[in-house]
Amino acid sequence: MLCAASPQYTRDGQVLNRRHATGLVSTNAVASLAATHALAKDFVEALWNAPIPFQFGERYYDGMLYMMSLLHCSGQYCIWKL
Repeated sequence: MLCAASPQYTRDGQVLNRRHATGLVSTNAVASLAATHALAKDFVEALWNAPIPFQFGERYYDGMLYMMSLLHCSGQYCIWKL
């Protein structure tokens, strides 16, 4: 079963679906925080503009990466000492 969020191509390279998994967009945004290239900001912008994962195949894994990446990129990710 293919996830609806994954990009899909035909054997000859034609694009059927350009959408990327939200988990991929999210982790790219977090990784770009360490980059100094001017394009790094575009990856964070892609995270802010990404839709909230809601489909069955993406709610758990992609949703968790999305949530944690939003916390990290917004500066709200912290360790709670008990």
